[in-house]
Amino acid sequence: MCTERPSSEALESAISGMAEAVGKGDFERAAALGKTSEIPLSIDPGTLGLANQLAAGSQSLLYAGTYEGSPCAVKKAIIRTTDDLENFRKDLLMSAEVQHHHVLRLKAARLLPPQYLAVFPLMAGSLADAVHEHGWRPQNATLTRIAKSIAEGLAAIHAHGIIHRDIKLANVLVDKHRLEPKISDFGIAVWDWEVEKGGAAGAAPGRGRPSGGFHKRLMMGTLEYMAPEVLLRQGISQASDIYAWAISVNELATGVQPFSDCTKENPAVHTILDMNYGRQELAAAVAAEGLRPPLEPSLPGELKQLLEHCWHADPAQRPSAAAVASQLDGLLQSLGPESLGQEQAQGQSAPQEDNMKPAAISQSSATGPSQDASHQLSPASIAVEAGWQTPPWMQEASFVSSQQITVGNFETSGQRGDDRMEDASAISSPLDEALPHCHLLAVFDGHAGAAAARHAAAHIRSQLYSHWGCATAEAALTGTFEILDRDFRAHHHRKLAAEGARPSVAAAKSRTCPGACALAALICGSTLHIANAGDCRAVLCSQGEAVQLSTDHTADVIAERDRIKASGGLLYQVAGGWRIGRAGIQVSRSLGDAELKADGLISAPEVTQRLLTEADEFLILASDGLWERMSNEQACGLVHDTVKEAGMAAKRLATEALARGSGDNITVVVAFLQPVSTLEQIYRKGRASRPAAATFHGTRGKGPPMPGPMYSADEMQETL
Repeated sequence: MCTERPSSEALESAISGMAEAVGKGDFERAAALGKTSEIPLSIDPGTLGLANQLAAGSQSLLYAGTYEGSPCAVKKAIIRTTDDLENFRKDLLMSAEVQHHHVLRLKAARLLPPQYLAVFPLMAGSLADAVHEHGWRPQNATLTRIAKSIAEGLAAIHAHGIIHRDIKLANVLVDKHRLEPKISDFGIAVWDWEVEKGGAAGAAPGRGRPSGGFHKRLMMGTLEYMAPEVLLRQGISQASDIYAWAISVNELATGVQPFSDCTKENPAVHTILDMNYGRQELAAAVAAEGLRPPLEPSLPGELKQLLEHCWHADPAQRPSAAAVASQLDGLLQSLGPESLGQEQAQGQSAPQEDNMKPAAISQSSATGPSQDASHQLSPASIAVEAGWQTPPWMQEASFVSSQQITVGNFETSGQRGDDRMEDASAISSPLDEALPHCHLLAVFDGHAGAAAARHAAAHIRSQLYSHWGCATAEAALTGTFEILDRDFRAHHHRKLAAEGARPSVAAAKSRTCPGACALAALICGSTLHIANAGDCRAVLCSQGEAVQLSTDHTADVIAERDRIKASGGLLYQVAGGWRIGRAGIQVSRSLGDAELKADGLISAPEVTQRLLTEADEFLILASDGLWERMSNEQACGLVHDTVKEAGMAAKRLATEALARGSGDNITVVVAFLQPVSTLEQIYRKGRASRPAAATFHGTRGKGPPMPGPMYSADEMQETL
């Protein structure tokens, strides 16, 4: 560890001088000092053309804007205490000092009250966005090159005596080609001399650098990326960043949030729902039991060994960032011409061949591609996603130029707690800039873990894109559901194979494949398509009346039971209800659930179509956590009673279900199908009276007494 870090003395002097001048109330002198710095530190906020807000956090707000005619990202600091101010100054100093093409560098700043700002280059997004929201899966050569670039940036950070403490995909920003990653966010970083001296008080006299004090809790960062020594509060070091680098690279390879698919091996649990790790249990398993995320099986052996070396329990055994970059450079040489930058040389073709490749034809897919070649689409059948084309089935659709759809959602884990959230949702509104009248809304209710629901939410748009050219909307939606199911089951199979090769990590083993009920609404002009597999539900409010657009697929439905019997599946009755398979699940259609496919569970959705009119006011999509406590009519009545903001309406529905005693996760999506701005406007659209919404809190009438907590249809019963 280096104790004397290289620094920009002029910049450090300017920041310290400005802090001293501001403390004395001499703002003119502070502004003058900022102008003399190599990086402007007293810019006029009026010169920044602020646009939309990109992100919001506890420490800052991030906006898109322009600075000196170029696009930029503007970070507005949230200053509550002097410690916040000192930390912001330290963040800027670190960002400015590390001059490396794989580290996001400060362009300008304002260190004057009342607005403390920082200006950075505007990037296309983070690697976390690319992986988890857009379903991007880099091939091994591209993955290795990105891993090497991040390691080089980290080596430069360490060379300046900085411990980043929050290396993760969300803090690695990329351009539109995703080939030039840049490490960002020094918000909780520390100088290594602070760690060695035990705090800012131990700094050498006269250094004057704004350190923010070393009063912070030792265990800071993001739990899933924390090294064992950090979790055990044994100290932090640059080796802790190397551990986080390895976790992040493996996440990039697998497309799975770290540890989200790890479950406890505990024969005493009553249902599979009890087998997920809580956050304290996860920390203990990582620090004491050696739990690590499953490696992606398709990675080169040398890269697998390097990752295992980098997340070694003993920080002294981990290589330096520079050594990691050097080893990856050698690996790139062995992977062939593609790894040496061929994609960059091809310019715009890079996103087509790798970055924008739909998961259905990717050789290193999201949470795992299908291994059955017959299930993959030929590259010729998929256009590059430079723009969605109008499919044959949509050419006759009616498009109303004044159509305006507003969408909002709300998700809550409810009584189960944040670490037991298994629902997910996906909203693409509009579906694409080229199709402004098309909207995709989806809700996924997971069981046996959140992995299947998260996989489906992350990839439904890209998979719909790969099926966009089908002859009918029904074929496109059915194909989308089925490939989501196949890809996830293939990934889970490979994960189990990888875990079988690591028998010493017993806590990471679970033989049960997670599943998820899936519900999607595709609105194209005035045509609404509903695809449902499971017991999520779609309800349309038309002329004040609730119209159910989907069927709850459970074993209690005669048609579903007959289909399962015909397929040879296992059916039996429990407490007056029908169950399927040895796992005792009640839903008859779902994604995932590999072990239950032989018992008649299918992923094919039931697809319906409806022509929308001006009488159709809003659409509700929700998981069964809502519907087990609320009728269709009550849900529509509550939306009518709520200010016409879609997100607020969704939250109102979910919180009312919780108040009535729902014990399940709840996810709600509300879409207003007509222009809305006031309560009176939505009433004027209809011709019938609205149902009085009796609520738990009695806003229009006291609701009826509700029974105790109920079991969910997708919950598996004990079969021991």
